This record gives sequence, structure tokens and C-alpha cells, in this order.
Amino acid sequence: MKELKYRKTLNPEKRLKNFSICQQTEDKRALTKIRKSFIYLVREVEQAGETNPPEIFIKKCVDNERMVETFRFKVKGSFNLTHNRMLVEVRFCHTLNIDIFWKAKFFSPKKSVVLTK
Repeated sequence: MKELKYRKTLNPEKRLKNFSICQQTEDKRALTKIRKSFIYLVREVEQAGETNPPEIFIKKCVDNERMVETFRFKVKGSFNLTHNRMLVEVRFCHTLNIDIFWKAKFFSPKKSVVLTK
């Protein structure tokens, strides 16, 4: 079974755009939840200053007792561009969250089993 949700939020006064996609899939081995999010904030600037180079954050956790694997990926940064002869700065944040809830007998194998095959 697969379930998909899409959400789009626009706020012209705050110059904010937010898009998110949530997906949930269940099969006989696991329940998987995936969430993707894209946030953009635009503001006018007088002159091109220093922009933030993208920062990348990655985190992976495995809980053997609860049989849960989580993965988090986030990219944050900013860039400048011109729009209608105005210089604007765009700040962005992209995230990817994956949660896997393994069912008892299908939990992911240990590394030694994977490496020996």
C-alpha cells in the first residue's frame, strides 16, 4: 500500500514558498515513511554581498531494539539573482527524512553478512 501527500504553501507578503511531499509505503518487510521539504525565502538586497555556501547535514541512526532505521539529510544556503532589475537574495533549506520500521523477521542484516556474499 502506498500513500502520497503533497502540500504547497505560498505567502507573498513574507516572500516565502514551502513545498513538501510525504510518502508512506508498507509491504511485508517494512513500513517506510519519506518526507521531502523545500523552503525558499526571498528578500531584496542593496548590493551583492557574501552568500552562504551550502551547508550539508547528514544523520543516520539504527535502533536494533525497536528495529527502526532513520536517515536525515538537510541542505541550507543562499544565492543572489536579479529579478525585474532588482537584486534579491534567496535563502533555501531542502530536507529529506526517511524512517524505516522493520518487521521482526526482515530486519536488515548485519554488516558481516552483507560483506561476505
